[in-house]
Amino acid sequence: MLNWIKPFLEIPDTFILNHCSLDGFLFLRYLKVLRNLFFVGCLIACPILIPVHITGGRGLKGLDLLTIGNVNDSRKFCAHVVVATLWFSKAPRGTIFEQDPLMTPGFVLLMIVRECLYYINLRIAYASSPLHSQQLSSRTMLLTHVPNRYRNESCLRRLFGTSVKRVWIPKTSKILTALIKERKQVASKLEKAEIELIVKSNKAHNKGPNFHSIPPPMAFSTPSATNNSTVGNYPGNLDLPVPDIRESARVPSIPEGARPHHRVWSRLGCKIDTISWARSRIKHLNTQISKSRYQLCQAPESIIPAAFVEFDTQQSAHAAHQKLAHHKPRQLARHLGIRPSDMSWQSLTMGWRERVARRLFIYGLIVAAIILWSFPTAAIGVASNVEFLSEKVPFLGWIRQMPKRLLRLLEGFVPALVLTLWIAVVPALLRCMTPSISTIFFMSSDTNCSSSLRRSGWCFVTEHG
Repeated sequence: MLNWIKPFLEIPDTFILNHCSLDGFLFLRYLKVLRNLFFVGCLIACPILIPVHITGGRGLKGLDLLTIGNVNDSRKFCAHVVVATLWFSKAPRGTIFEQDPLMTPGFVLLMIVRECLYYINLRIAYASSPLHSQQLSSRTMLLTHVPNRYRNESCLRRLFGTSVKRVWIPKTSKILTALIKERKQVASKLEKAEIELIVKSNKAHNKGPNFHSIPPPMAFSTPSATNNSTVGNYPGNLDLPVPDIRESARVPSIPEGARPHHRVWSRLGCKIDTISWARSRIKHLNTQISKSRYQLCQAPESIIPAAFVEFDTQQSAHAAHQKLAHHKPRQLARHLGIRPSDMSWQSLTMGWRERVARRLFIYGLIVAAIILWSFPTAAIGVASNVEFLSEKVPFLGWIRQMPKRLLRLLEGFVPALVLTLWIAVVPALLRCMTPSISTIFFMSSDTNCSSSLRRSGWCFVTEHG
């Protein structure tokens, strides 16, 4: 379990960058920052605070002797102020440490500033690297909340100048989306039925009487110099009959009743062959999708308020990204470097008012969840005080008669375990909620990455709120 510690301390950053993604590298970098903060904090705090706590004068015993609760003289708390100043932040104004240059910056703030500068340099180096700069997404800008007057190629070219190479204005159609979704579902059902048929056929073939018999050798003729034909009676002959595609799903060893079937419309409908129905349905859907795509190209009213603008160079794309495109807020919002796999295509059809309304609704749900989540958390905290409960609630007096080891377990380990499990429910609950209501509430982000980042923030707020 601890084999990762030595490589974590020895592997250089360049090796990780060449063999890992930026997300993984920055996560390891974050762990190293926490390691540095921990060790420096121990070096600063332990030599100063532990002697102060031991000589505090309260008379505590055991490990309590090392805590701040053993300090009886309030003047000794100045040591905690000095340690906090050295480790975390700058010295407060009006104190004797304000004039000391060594006491002005704290180690935590220095680490934060250092990592911010490192991240800026890393981002510039990654953006200018050939791996990123040669990608199409690095010089393509996404525009959202596009007004009606800018929803054509000529206006966008006049807006961003001669550096524009290509412009894509996407369109949408509910009918086409529904047809494509149905085709995916039918294709998935066909794949499952084909696999089920193959498994049944393989089992029936293995149980056959001639399964272990050796087939006779196939005769083949060698082409001679007098024979110009190279087609012989050997395996791979192009003249062999090709099975009919319509009959390829027919397996002689499987009876019709054992083939995959399903009911039409409901459980009360008649059963039909799944493979035959799915193939004919996919063929029909392909025709309908082709017609819908042709109609979509001819329909100008299906244009959505978004556009993709490709520039000739990456520098031109970054310059256009910094340009003030519209005088009204939230109009022509610009996004750079978005990959197609990270796009939330359904969110492009929303206007900025709808996005704001959905975000406000989500924030209201999060606040309500924080309030509701606080009651069970408080109940777990109250339940950890067994003596208090046994005194206030008469019928719980039998708890005090339990063995002391079991009481300590109930007061210390069990509440912490229950609270950990209760808090762990929050991310799982939000992950389960996201697919079901993403089309209603969680589509306020243009990319899946920003949506995941916002969901992580909601998890943090709900857990620690």
